[in-house]
Amino acid sequence: MKTTQNDAGYEIIDPPNKLKSKVRMLVGRDAQMDPVERAEKAIERLSANFGDWMEDEVTRLIEQWRKTSDLDFSPEARAALYRVAHDMRGQAATLGFPSVGKIAGVFCDILDAFGDRPVPDTFLEKYIDAIRAIARETDRGEDNAIASELSSELERAGQELVEAMDKPESANEAA
Repeated sequence: MKTTQNDAGYEIIDPPNKLKSKVRMLVGRDAQMDPVERAEKAIERLSANFGDWMEDEVTRLIEQWRKTSDLDFSPEARAALYRVAHDMRGQAATLGFPSVGKIAGVFCDILDAFGDRPVPDTFLEKYIDAIRAIARETDRGEDNAIASELSSELERAGQELVEAMDKPESANEAA
């Protein structure tokens, strides 16, 4: 006697494949062009606006920094500042400002490390000033040696601060 799927205590369901009905077939000239190539050409067309977009992001960061300072680093204001810096961290390299993204990333790391504890205003202000300067002075979004060196130094300083925050209180007092 032949064993069936039902005899085994389970049933295999083979759903119909409706993917073809969801995909648009390209014809003519569009079918010849690679989708990645099309995306790269679209980015190239948009790249003329990247500097303006980065300037808008810097303005947004500065405005949120002022609000956060005015609100005495309330948890809500601090979270909003973090979101702006985090957005900048993710978008900067795409917009052609990798050093800005690196500094914004360290800025986020510092906020994470401090948690609810107060962050030295002057320390974070240096990061914001560096982001502003690099975004303003970097020509057409291309990174330069000074921006790379500055971002590396700020990254090092931020990591040292974060490492110091991770040490127990007694080790900080002994140092």
